[in-house]
Amino acid sequence: MNLLNFISTYPDEESCRTKFKAYRDQQGV
Repeated sequence: MNLLNFISTYPDEESCRTKFKAYRDQQGV
């Protein structure tokens, strides 16, 4: 994923935090 795709997928900080928190919970970190 490049930076432009990342920005379009996660337009604000809250959506990014939510996604990465869900990913970490799934990985058990």
